[in-house]
Amino acid sequence: LQEFFKPDFLEKLRRRLTDIERYLGEKQWLTGDEINYPDFALGDLLCQLVKFEPACLGHTPRLRAYLDRFVNLPNVKDYMASDEFKSRPCMLPRAMWRGDDAERYLYSVIE
Repeated sequence: LQEFFKPDFLEKLRRRLTDIERYLGEKQWLTGDEINYPDFALGDLLCQLVKFEPACLGHTPRLRAYLDRFVNLPNVKDYMASDEFKSRPCMLPRAMWRGDDAERYLYSVIE
């Protein structure tokens, strides 16, 4: 059942990521040259999406560069390398995806 949702989800995701990349434009961060709290929300979401589908940013090079900048911020990089960091569960505590059922939950979010 999960695989059934994946192609449609990935097509919708591709369009949404293209929209976000268009909004980002040439800016370093969502609001300009200074990182702001929305960047942490987007950075976290992009990290989760890449876990779900590693190639999902392949068509959005500026968004890929954005994610690379985010995960290489010294404090973020240190945190992600620490014992405190947990890469799962993804998408909030109520999420179905804990390494399983990702497609169904993500599909409902992106609708």
